[in-house]
Amino acid sequence: SPAIAIWITSLLALAFTIYTPIYTTLTSVCTILLYLSYGLPTLLGLLAYGRSWTEMGPWSLGRWYQPLAVICLLGCGFLLAIGIQPPNEKAGWVVLAMCGLTAVVWFSVMRNRFQGPPASLLGVHRRVTVKPVETVAAGKSPGE
Repeated sequence: SPAIAIWITSLLALAFTIYTPIYTTLTSVCTILLYLSYGLPTLLGLLAYGRSWTEMGPWSLGRWYQPLAVICLLGCGFLLAIGIQPPNEKAGWVVLAMCGLTAVVWFSVMRNRFQGPPASLLGVHRRVTVKPVETVAAGKSPGE
């Protein structure tokens, strides 16, 4: 639940400031985790593209998806390598610990609890994005 996540994040932030009071290391860890949150879905999408992910959404890069995904991942890797350079060498250990903690929580608890997005939300998304496209394709205006 969000309340539990807020309290855990607050306690981890407090513990982190005790572990390394250097502001640049704090900033480096936050930046690395941000780029990981950006790069991991890109990596997983690249691995699934054409295999289990065969139909793109309403907005697509077409044949440019794969080369741009690779460039994105190389850029993320470069920024991650920069982020753990001295004087921020503790950042690498903190990021590894956070990834390990996230993996433990996911595989021990959350994987069995998370059911995916609510069905009602998926229905709303489908009505908002697909219906206007189907209506226009049929030669009607979206208001009809």
